[in-house]
Amino acid sequence: RKSVSAGLDKLLLKKQRLSEDLLKAENSEDYRLYGELLTASLHTVQDGRNSAEVLNYYTGEMMTIPLDARYSAAKNAQRYFKKYSKAKTAVVEKKIQLKETEKEIDYLDSVLTFIDNAEKVTDLDDIREELVENGVLRRRNLKEKQKKHKIQPIEYFTSTGKRILVGRNNRENDILTFKTASSRDIWMHTKDIPGSHVIIRNHQEQRQLTQEVLDFAAHLAAYFSKSRYSALVPVDYTLKRYVHKP
Repeated sequence: RKSVSAGLDKLLLKKQRLSEDLLKAENSEDYRLYGELLTASLHTVQDGRNSAEVLNYYTGEMMTIPLDARYSAAKNAQRYFKKYSKAKTAVVEKKIQLKETEKEIDYLDSVLTFIDNAEKVTDLDDIREELVENGVLRRRNLKEKQKKHKIQPIEYFTSTGKRILVGRNNRENDILTFKTASSRDIWMHTKDIPGSHVIIRNHQEQRQLTQEVLDFAAHLAAYFSKSRYSALVPVDYTLKRYVHKP
């Protein structure tokens, strides 16, 4: 938990810095405007000055543009256009980096949820193995071999005998939803909240599930989520055939 929390803190700091850099890059229109106005006023701007008073033909008012006294007005204009171009490229790059960082944050947030909800030492062992495979943790020693994962979802039965399966970690969620469940099974997951995938086995029956079964499974989805102790937890559900991994 300490390792995952430390990794999450680093990612949250990275997200904050990327967001600040993105905001700066998006507010780069002044560079383009300075470049345009300087280019249009080259005949009136003297070289060797720290600033220039030029007409902003968009507003009809005079504007003060900072200059680097070492360069000519034309060179200053080129430098502003270059800054603007660089900022536009940075916007694209920062957005990509921000999206990847948010995905990593969501992943570690979900791992913390599974750590907190673990009921056995073997649950933690499986989570650790997942983190090793994903490069978040190192193996304890070089001789430690990769363990063959055996899916062991938590199993429940309703009063009517309906079987419900609950994933214990991210890897088990994937296997449970995309390999174990059939297209007619019901898939449940807390809405926008890290937690377990819940599968209501329904592949042998065509009739609709009762509200009692749906409520019971929804309670399981809420319990095995980050919002375990919340008073009200929204849960999405649909036929498994409509679930696709992004």
